[in-house]
Amino acid sequence: MNESVRFGRIIRVGARIDGSERNAANPAFHGCVDVSGDELEVILKFEPPHRLAKELIAVSVASRVGIAHAPGLIGLVRTRDFEQLRDVSPVSVTAGEVCYASEKSPGWDVLQDYDKFLPSPFAIDLLVFDQLIANQDRVRGNILEHGHGFRAFDHDKILFFDEAKWTELPASAPVGSLTGDDIASRRASSLELAKRTAEQFRASMQAEPLDFLEEITKIGLFTESDAAAVHDFLMRRSAVLPSVVEHYFEQNTG
Repeated sequence: MNESVRFGRIIRVGARIDGSERNAANPAFHGCVDVSGDELEVILKFEPPHRLAKELIAVSVASRVGIAHAPGLIGLVRTRDFEQLRDVSPVSVTAGEVCYASEKSPGWDVLQDYDKFLPSPFAIDLLVFDQLIANQDRVRGNILEHGHGFRAFDHDKILFFDEAKWTELPASAPVGSLTGDDIASRRASSLELAKRTAEQFRASMQAEPLDFLEEITKIGLFTESDAAAVHDFLMRRSAVLPSVVEHYFEQNTG
């Protein structure tokens, strides 16, 4: 998948998604965006700037390392054009009012069959990916399934914190999550597989520049110094990822 940041013009806003404001003022809607003439069905998430930036970082990293995920993009919107958005506060940047648009695919839904997911190769890939991006919010509701396939989505709380903290992130510290802890404890015998996956992710991360961070800066979601700090963290994190993963398994199986 393309790791560059994409843009789409919001052309339809549907129903508000129940429960989307459960943990924060973070309303979400079904909708549709136009991307260069292609109409895509999406979930529109109206989030503060740091969450929007983190969603974009996560999908770009996912594309870089090759883990299956729900693609996402920047949705350009004029809230005054849609009655449903009259009480919503989008992020305002140079390009205008924006939100995060997560692509929907026919047949994909929130994970229901956890017993099928747990022994899958994807479970290990996901654990390693979440350690790479320091995602503490991996729950079953943030995994999609379709047939025997799985995808990751919903990454607005990565980099350890649900806040605009970009500096002094601990590159070698494992991060726990409900799903990750369970995978590590119940699949202890998969440690070597997880370390090999971490080696592959490390090579992918360090193969080429992380140009998507510059793109996020140009959008206006964080500063050049913020982007440099995130770049430094991701490079240091990927360099020690195999040992981070090993430590994480030890924490959950000791």
